[in-house]
Formats: sequence, structure tokens, C-alpha cells
Amino acid sequence: ETEGWEKVDTFRLPIRGDGVFYPRASKPGRSIARDRLRDTPPKALPPWDEPSWPPAPDPNAVRTDQRKRYLGDGHRRLEKALDTILEREMTDAVRQDSVTRKQTLSPDATTTNKLQGSEVELGLLDSVLTAAVDPQQATALGLATAETDRLDARFDYKLEADWPLLWWYAMLAPLTGVRLLKNYRDTEPDSNGVRLPIWSRTDQKPTTALEAMADAKVTVVSVATDIEATPSSPVSSPTGLSAELTPTPGESVPASVKLEWDADGGNLFTSGGHIAYAVRRKFQGTDEAIHHNDPDTGVTLPHMNASSGKASVTDHDPPGLGTATYRVSGMDVWGRFSDFAEITVEITDEVAPPAPTGLIADLVGDPDTTTWDLELEFDWTAGQRELAPDTASFELLCEQGKVEPTTADGSRGFDNWDRAEIAPGTRERIQVAWPSLSVTSNRAGITAQVEPAHATQDPTVDARVQVTIPDVTVPYDGDTAELSVTAVAVDTHGNPPTPDAPNAGDVARRAVASRTAPREPASPSMPPGPQQTTWPDAHGNCHWTCDWSSQPSGSQTKVLRASQARLLSTADVAHDDFAAKTPGKRAEQLRNLAANNQQVFSPDHQEPYDHNTTEHTVSLGGDDRGWTVVTVRHTGPTGTKSQWPGPDGFAVIAPRTPRVPSTPRLSARPDTDSVRLRLEPDASGTAKNVRLFRTPDPEAAKDLRRMRPLAFPNTSGSAADVPLQTNQPTTVTDDVPYADRWYAYRTVAESASGERSSPTEPVWVRASSSTPPPKPTVKSVEAVQGDDRKRRVEIDVEGYDLDLRLRRSRAGTDDWTTLEQTPVEDCTTVSTSPGGRVVEIVDEVPSSESSWAYTYTATVEDRRGRTATSDTTTQGGN
Repeated sequence: ETEGWEKVDTFRLPIRGDGVFYPRASKPGRSIARDRLRDTPPKALPPWDEPSWPPAPDPNAVRTDQRKRYLGDGHRRLEKALDTILEREMTDAVRQDSVTRKQTLSPDATTTNKLQGSEVELGLLDSVLTAAVDPQQATALGLATAETDRLDARFDYKLEADWPLLWWYAMLAPLTGVRLLKNYRDTEPDSNGVRLPIWSRTDQKPTTALEAMADAKVTVVSVATDIEATPSSPVSSPTGLSAELTPTPGESVPASVKLEWDADGGNLFTSGGHIAYAVRRKFQGTDEAIHHNDPDTGVTLPHMNASSGKASVTDHDPPGLGTATYRVSGMDVWGRFSDFAEITVEITDEVAPPAPTGLIADLVGDPDTTTWDLELEFDWTAGQRELAPDTASFELLCEQGKVEPTTADGSRGFDNWDRAEIAPGTRERIQVAWPSLSVTSNRAGITAQVEPAHATQDPTVDARVQVTIPDVTVPYDGDTAELSVTAVAVDTHGNPPTPDAPNAGDVARRAVASRTAPREPASPSMPPGPQQTTWPDAHGNCHWTCDWSSQPSGSQTKVLRASQARLLSTADVAHDDFAAKTPGKRAEQLRNLAANNQQVFSPDHQEPYDHNTTEHTVSLGGDDRGWTVVTVRHTGPTGTKSQWPGPDGFAVIAPRTPRVPSTPRLSARPDTDSVRLRLEPDASGTAKNVRLFRTPDPEAAKDLRRMRPLAFPNTSGSAADVPLQTNQPTTVTDDVPYADRWYAYRTVAESASGERSSPTEPVWVRASSSTPPPKPTVKSVEAVQGDDRKRRVEIDVEGYDLDLRLRRSRAGTDDWTTLEQTPVEDCTTVSTSPGGRVVEIVDEVPSSESSWAYTYTATVEDRRGRTATSDTTTQGGN
């Protein structure tokens, strides 16, 4: 019905309008919003700004809050968002709910939203409508109003909204819609800033029925009937409020409080339903809101309702340890607040300090007892102190023996320790206060100090805590006494309170203090008689190596030496009397003297050897004519030295003296295909080997280095060595490569130290052959260029000391003519090979026969008259 309705108000968006996309208003949008808010202001500030309940009316504070919250930067952003929505709709035919913008979410200290600080794309219309959940913002937008007159009667209320079909058409046919919207923008508005209708005000005509609908409109009506102003029931308080305390290591107050309550998931317009919440905290006389402030306006923002389930807020920064009361109030869609729901929380420190690091421990004292001073030290760094500024003391924990780790990082869990077991079955609590370093224990004499000394006063300095516990009893288990040691930091709140507490602290990685039983190492025995060194090396030094069995871990070994002269002088023994004895007797006397004169021995090396070393090389001068006495002495892991050895614990070392052997005598006798060589005994007796050399070259025979060294199957040593027996001559056989060839032989003798004698003079010998010489080969017959009577004949000959005979016959006949017989060595040599050579002979035929073809053959003859003839080779004339 249209009769009987009274117009209450007309609502437009709180923007000035540009006369294109939206009708131009008579005042700025901010003024429109201010007028609406001024008409129906709230009576008091919301609970996130006002701690008292019920809040006292304060119109001035309310106006100030409205200016900051709804009319300042917040309104400018809202007006810009509305302009953007309209511009995109009217320019590009983009639906209002599809217009978006990118925005970075600001961190909120009261939530754990993982999207904080991320860039997200938000729908502008969604943002505007979400803001309108606030009843004051809805009033500023023209989406809510309040009736202040005629509250004594019942009324029906109707809300009419007209929607031009142009908007709908632009959404249904965007391409044509963009053209229509352009026409709309180009149309002059009427006095009210309205551009519709289009077709009745322009010369253009619609081309389709759908275009003709652009001037039409759709009216949407909402009706609320029988509305009466009556007192409403109060807003219900939030239910299911709970609090959870979570440790936060490294924070000044190492705990956070998470509040949860039942979210009101009903319709926003349900009476009593919550759309937002205020959360406050009372602590030691303070009452603070646990809310996030808008980074642009500075106003406090409410906590919005969750869609369902639980709503939550986390207090990440409690002001201190103690009793805190948290209060939560809910706000409905009309801006009314509920009474506070309250919960009391005891904020406590449940974070144990980190474990000390770098722990080492040692048992100090006489190894012959089982009672020692336990010395331990560990790091308490600046980083650890920053994590646990409330550290009050360190508790020292010990277990007899070597306890095994119980965690993956090699430590042993706190619940596996029970105070300090300072003696088997005896346990005491030992605490070192920090930073005073005073000790609390029933055991007297415990001391503690720190390096550097000022570290207790400067939290930026890494501290090294050192503690000494006297009279700790650790019995030997076999050869070893072991005590496992660790330490744990305790804070001012008693964390960790007990080893089996759920918040037990980490202990330092277990250290093991140990001692080894004082057992005297055994003295090693040495070989009897004088021990020969190596021959002098290139530097003239001789060497002898002594060895010993491996020693226990932690042992040390020294090799000591004394000269023959020093021992004889100390014992007042005449040198001539000593020299008159046999070598064995002299060695025996020196060993006896060494056993009774420890003072004359000195180490043969600078630093003692560890337990991994089992040998040492003693070096002596090659020109030293005296002997040296050597012994080995061990020191056990506990510092106990082996006794000074008896005579069997000394070695007598005699340096080898090199002597040059005399030149051996060499004779040679030819044999069939070989040469027999005879080596005469070495009269000096210093030679160990002889080396034989051979060459067919007279020039090479003058220099031993250019001759070929020989090796024989019955030799020893290196490949070219021949054993030289000193009691009889030695004979060897050399199978020569080629018989009937002269070879020179030379030899030198070599001592065990590598000294060589002078070489013998060359001995020349030629072995005879047991077979005829190899058959020669006529390689080629060629005419000599420029002289048709001459033929050049090349023959390949193998062997030595041979005569060569060349024969010729006319091809196809058996009429042979012997041309000449010449020693091969006298022929012209074309090329040589290891076993022979290629020679050349030029044959001159009669001039009347220069055009004939001839056949040639070659015969070689050795010095015994044995011959070998080649195959025939034929070659034609010119």
C-alpha cells in the first residue's frame, strides 16, 4: 500500500559524488557521516576503551572517539573504497562484489594468525560490509538509523531501494553494457544529479528490447511490522571461558596466556548475539585492554566473532608473574555490551634454563689412593644468560662409573641423575649460586670461581665456571676409576624443581673424569751382542732401529743413549783393556756398565712418544769408531716410570765402516754361441757383489757407463749382480746375442755399503757359431740412372765376420758369373740393424748386353767356411 506511510529519511552513501558515477551531494561525505553519527551517539565508550563497568556516560569522550574511529583516516579509506567500487562498475561493468585490492595484513600481538604480514587480495565490498557490522559504522554508511521521535506508539517500517535495470543489463551483457554505461556518463544530469532515464533525454534510440529496459528500474522493499519501543533483555555474557598457560623461553615474562570461549555462531541480527568482543586484563592494580590498535588511526580494534566453535585471544606479553584476571564482554549488533565473563590465571615461570655447555671434569690427586679432588668446569655464555636471565644456581650431579647417554645428542636425561654421588652409595646436593658463586652443600671445602672474574657482573661476557669438590671417593674398577659428571641450571622459580617434573631442564652433556691404576710398566729387553747399523747414507750417517710392544693409552716412551767413551770414563775402564776383548765381551761389559750408571744417559729425541708409537731410529755418524748403548724407558698413564733396566735392557750399537773393495780379476774364454767368464776371489774380503758389463763397441768399452750391465739366472741381489764367493773362483756363462762377433767385458766389485772398486780393463772375446750364417736376401736390383750398363744391387746380410759373394746370369739361363767376393764390412753400407746391415754393390755389364735382363744371387761365408745363399732376384735392363 502507498497510503498512510510517512517518509522518515533518504539514505545515500557518505560520499560527495562526482555527478558521473554517483549523484553529487550537497556536502562532503565526511559531513554526511558526521551528521548521522551526531544524531544517535552511544552513551559511553566501549569496554576496550573504558575499564569501568557499567561505564559512566561521557559525551565528550564519545565524540572524540567517533572523530578518530569513523571520521578520520578510516573514513577517507572507506570513501576511497566506495569510489573505486562505483568507478569499476560504471567504467568496466565489473560487479561490485568482484572489485578487489591488495593489502598487507598487519601483525596482531593478540593472535596467532599465520597470515599476518602477508599480502592478500581483499574484496572492497566485503570490507565495507564487514565494517558495517559495527553499528556506528553502519549508521555512518546509511545502512542503519535510530528512531528518536514518537516512541509511545507502534509502527510498521518499510525500506525501499530502487535498482536501475541498467546495472543488471551491464552485468548480463558486459560488452553492450560498457557502451550503455558510456552513454550514461555522457548524459548531463538533472538538478538532482541523476542521469536516468537515458533514451528519453537523448537523440539516441534503443536498438533492442533489452536496451530499452535501461530506463526501467526495480524496487526492492523490506518491511518490519508492529515495532514498539520496549526495554530489551540484556546481552548475555560469553560462556565457556578458559585459559591456558604456555611457556615462552627467552621472553622477559616466559609465558603466554591463551583465552578461549564459546563463539556465538548465530545470525548477527539475533537478539543477544555477539558480533564482537572486548577483552581486558587486571594485574596488580592495572586494567588493560588486550586488543590491537589500528596502525593508521591509533584506535583500539575489537575482536570479531568467530563463525562457529571457539573464539580465542592470546596475551603474548603479560606484564609479570603472578595472579591475573581476564575479562571478556560481548557486543551485539545494536552496540550493546554484556557483563564481563571472568577467569583468574596464575602466571608462572615454567621454563627451565638451557643446559650448561663445554663441561669437562678431572680427578686430581695421588693415583695410589681412591680419593681425589673433582675439578669440573663449564660454559655459561652470554647467549645462555640472555635466554635465562633468572638463573639462580647450578646443581652439580655425579654418578659412580661411566654412565651411558640416554638422548640422541649424547647427554643423559635429567631424570636419570640423583644428586652428587661423591662416594659409592653416598649422595649429597651440591648447588653453586649464580652469580655470587656461593656453595650450598653439606660437604665442606667446595670452591667455585669464574673466568673472567668480571663475567658475573657483565651479562654480555661468556663465563667459564670452575668448581673443585675435595675428597671424592671413586674406587678402581679393574685398572680404571671413573666418575660421570653433569650440571643443570636452576632458575629463581625452581625450574627444574625435581628430576621427574614434566618441565625438567636440560643437563650438560655428560663428562667422565677418570684415573688409571698406578701400574709400573715393564722394561723391554734388547738383543744381545753388538748390533750392526745400516751402511752410511749419502750424508754419512748410520742408522739402527729399536722397537717395543704397544703401551696402554696415556703412556709415554723415551729412548735414551750413552756413548762407549762416556761409560768407560765413568767406570774408569782403560780403553786398551776394553779394546783387547772380543766384540761379544766388549758388548757384555758395556751392558753391565749401563745398568749401574743411569746418570750418563740422555734422551735421543726431544718429545716423548705417545702410546701409538712402537719404534725409534737411532742415528750415528758414519766415521764414529766407538759404540753406543741404547735403552727404552716407559712412563705409564698414571705417571709411574719403569724401573731402570738390568743388562738385558740395553742394546750395544756398532756403526758399520765402509771399505772400498779391491779390483777383481776377469778372464774370458770363447765357446760355441757363448762366452765363459771367470772371476777371481777378492783378496780383501770386502766385496759383496760384482757387476759385469758388455759391449761390442770399442768406444763404449772405454766408459763403464756406456756398457750394457749383465744379469744371470743364478744371481742374487739386483738384476745385474753376480754373487762373489771369497773362497773359490766364480764362473758364469754369457749367451751372446750374435756369434762370431767381438765383445768387450769389464767388471767392478761392490761392497755391502755400496762402495765400488775400480773397473777391470776391457777383455775382448769372440764366440763361435754352431750353425751356418743366416741366408742373405737380395732386396733390389736397379739400373743406375745415366749409365745403362750399371746395376745397383742391395743385399740384406745378418751376422758378423762374413764374406759376401755376388753372382749374375742372363735371365732364363744357368750360365752364372761370379762377380766378386768381398768382406761384408768393406761393402758400402746402406743401413744397419741390431743383427746386421744392408749393403750395396754396383755391377757393370758389357755394353753389348746392357739391354738384357739379369738374375742375381748372393752368398755369405763365415770364417769356418760355412755358407748360405739367397734366392734369385731378376731385373730387366733399360
